Formats: sequence, structure tokens, C-alpha cells
Amino acid sequence: LSDWSSDVCSSDLLYGVFDSYSDAELKSAVDAGDKEAAFVLGRRLMKGDPAAALRIFLASANEGPAFLQFTLGLMYLNGMGIAPNQGEGMMWIRMARDQGFEPAKQMVGP
Repeated sequence: LSDWSSDVCSSDLLYGVFDSYSDAELKSAVDAGDKEAAFVLGRRLMKGDPAAALRIFLASANEGPAFLQFTLGLMYLNGMGIAPNQGEGMMWIRMARDQGFEPAKQMVGP
């Protein structure tokens, strides 16, 4: 998985906002529909439990945000938490691109 998301998080201050939240508090925010909290909780889980991170991203990514769709696409492409799936991964990457997400545009073109 590329390091793009650490740049996104620092520039958008997502980690600064949610750093002090416990996993339970993040889960509660995710359950309430907070997509940024879903991203932060999923990122926390990626190393130890990528399948759980994938489930969180899948539940939150359909309407965006693009950075969540892009992360989900990379997880599919790299087989994190699931068997690698090029078609599914590229579908999510293209969804992020269609919202103007620059890393996705760089990966698949305009």
C-alpha cells in the first residue's frame, strides 16, 4: 500500500482530529455515518486486521469520499484482507478518479 494516505491524513488533519479517540469512540462515529472516522479506524486496523479494515471501508465507501474509495481500491489490488482482485480494485480507483482525487488520476489517467 502506498504512502499517499499518510499525506492525505496530515494535510486534511484527520489524524489530528481523531488521534485521541479510542477505537470504541471511532466505531460509534462510524456507526453514525462519519466517513472520516471510518477512514481513521480502518487505517488503524490495516496492519493488525486488514479484513476488518476492509469491512469498514466497504460499508462507508459507496458515496465517497474519494480517499476512502482509493484506499479500498488499493486494498483489493494488493490483496489486503481479501484475495487480490484487479477488477474490483480498479473499479474503486476509477470511482475516486471520477471525483477528482489526484492520486487516482495519476494512477489511471484523467
